[in-house]
Amino acid sequence: MTSTGVLARLRAFRASTHALAGLEFALIAPLLVTLFLGTVEISRYLGVLKRVQNAASDIALAVSASDETISGATLWRHYATLPFLIPDVISDMRLSGEKDWSYQARMNVTFVVQQDTRGRCGAWCKSRFNVLWSYGRDNKSCGQWQTNSLPRLFYDEGQNFIAVEIRYEFQPLFARFMRGAIVIDETFFVPPKYHNIIEVNQLGDQDVNLAVDCRKAERS
Repeated sequence: MTSTGVLARLRAFRASTHALAGLEFALIAPLLVTLFLGTVEISRYLGVLKRVQNAASDIALAVSASDETISGATLWRHYATLPFLIPDVISDMRLSGEKDWSYQARMNVTFVVQQDTRGRCGAWCKSRFNVLWSYGRDNKSCGQWQTNSLPRLFYDEGQNFIAVEIRYEFQPLFARFMRGAIVIDETFFVPPKYHNIIEVNQLGDQDVNLAVDCRKAERS
């Protein structure tokens, strides 16, 4: 083949547009798939986050409307509503390999009483918060309760409150093999609605590992 024929073929190859669309698609397809899967993952995460926030607030408001006492059975019923308030917990439990959803969505309800310490510390430190009782997988031990996220209005004198904390392990559908679970921590604070103090009672055998009653511990 002469040099003229080779040059002619090279020019024809450079001018050809056959399979150009396929090449462009092959280059851009991974990016499009990544964007699509990322959008699905982020949308699902934001939906779960909102449901966890709503669950914490709903349960806190329900506990705050209790009478002067609340039973262990009632607290467990509040705990047992989580699969209805956060339906994703069942599918995420299966993805994680857990056999109990209550470890996938760990809830803790704590009643905190305020003790006035005015004059014994600085101008900002006017109150100390102590745990009266706690119920949940990660229950609080008796003693001083501390948090950096407590709203300023709860520092008013004599203001007790209920804190509902939910720790949810979100399982990504597509990225879980690369980074594992994403932990969602949400806490909702609310004052008791009808009584300044709500005590816990009627703790059964099923509550042994879930409940901490600090007044009972003091009496014993």
